[in-house]
Amino acid sequence: MVCMVPNLDEDKKIGELTTELEGQPDSGKKSHHVAVAFGASFGAAFVVVIIVVFLVWWRYRHNQQIFFDVNG
Repeated sequence: MVCMVPNLDEDKKIGELTTELEGQPDSGKKSHHVAVAFGASFGAAFVVVIIVVFLVWWRYRHNQQIFFDVNG
């Protein structure tokens, strides 16, 4: 018959590793939030610029005078 006795040193190491890993995601979450905020801001600004350029282009094309050179 084999008796399984847990090794307390291994459990302690696993607990320390878990504690270390739990401390790291806070900085990772913060940098992830900063990256998402920066990406969203950049994307929104890009969309606004595209809309303004499109409106300026449309207005330029729409307001062109039609000139017929008729020699009569």
